[in-house]
Amino acid sequence: MGGKVSLQGGRFYLLRKDGSMEAHLVAEGLRKIACLAHMVSNGSLTTNGILFWDEPEANLNPQLVSLVVDILLELGKRGVQIFVTTHDYLLSHKLSLLSEYRKQPDVPIRFFAFYRKEPHGPALVDAGDTMAEPLTNPILDEFSRHYDFERKLFDEAPGQEGSAA
Repeated sequence: MGGKVSLQGGRFYLLRKDGSMEAHLVAEGLRKIACLAHMVSNGSLTTNGILFWDEPEANLNPQLVSLVVDILLELGKRGVQIFVTTHDYLLSHKLSLLSEYRKQPDVPIRFFAFYRKEPHGPALVDAGDTMAEPLTNPILDEFSRHYDFERKLFDEAPGQEGSAA
């Protein structure tokens, strides 16, 4: 982020070369990363510690989502056990590729997909070492529906081969 996080008078500030800014004025996604940096620097998040992070990709642009993956991996290498909940394809898929191709052998990555067969039925879970392994995966299911939707639009477009025009 190009700065440091500081606690001054009970308020958090992002300190940068171009000046300081109170944390509540910083974009939400950047505040999450700054909070995590502060937890590491003050010793709240250490080796053998546990991090629960709900939707770390929320309010971040895709470049910063990739940075979040790098941060998660670095924390994992340092012995932090991390539980992430996400609905984000980029975050999930990048972690899945790293797991599938064994690019981070010292950081075990597991995927869990929670779902219900009936609207008010019990929560069920599928698990795997990659994003594709859980039999039920709402992220991949929705991307498949999106692809089918795009394909249908293409096929129906005037002048396209296979169109009904």
